[in-house]
Amino acid sequence: MAIRFDKFTEKAQEAILSAQESMRSAQHAQMESEHLLLALLEQSDGIVPQVLAKVGVNVAALRGRVRAELDRLPKVSGPPAEGLMIGPGLRQALETAQAEAQRLHDEYISAEHLL
Repeated sequence: MAIRFDKFTEKAQEAILSAQESMRSAQHAQMESEHLLLALLEQSDGIVPQVLAKVGVNVAALRGRVRAELDRLPKVSGPPAEGLMIGPGLRQALETAQAEAQRLHDEYISAEHLL
């Protein structure tokens, strides 16, 4: 299934771009689902932190755990690769979000679908 980024809401696109920047600044070889989760958690005006807090998740602690997982990823040296390398876990998450949006007859994939 092809991922069409023009089918993501503005907030979802912002999260993906933030995840990409996080991946590059940390010198990771590819963008993983943890990069996207952290980006979603860091959207102070986004729905994801609100939803998680409402169901009792300590969002600050979760952010810390996700950062710790990202710190464990191997780093690459040299110039970054051309294009965006998406890890298999993130690809599956994006495809699942796309399928969920279709199931709900939503035109766009939102942060809620990504969560």
